[in-house]
Amino acid sequence: MTSRRRSRSSRSGTPSSTLTVTLTLTLTLAVTLTVALTLTLTLTRYTKLNLLELTDAQKQAIVDEGNLVFALNIEVFEELEGNPVQALWTLATASLRSALGLKD
Repeated sequence: MTSRRRSRSSRSGTPSSTLTVTLTLTLTLAVTLTVALTLTLTLTRYTKLNLLELTDAQKQAIVDEGNLVFALNIEVFEELEGNPVQALWTLATASLRSALGLKD
């Protein structure tokens, strides 16, 4: 009887480990939804851009701005080096805030 109780309690886990798993899953879901929203918005923007009649100079300006944004994102990752979860969280929340039109 005692061995059964031990095996049941060890399977159920401690409250703190259950909370950790729940928080991890919640964070993973939030990040996944943010990435999905960001991809959807990006595809929508690209579709709209492709419909515009732009000069070569305007197209180059868009490419240059995209390259600048990419470089700035790399800098964010470098600043948060050593903590990829923090970097991912920062980018995910920034993307979500931007998509929702919220200010920092």
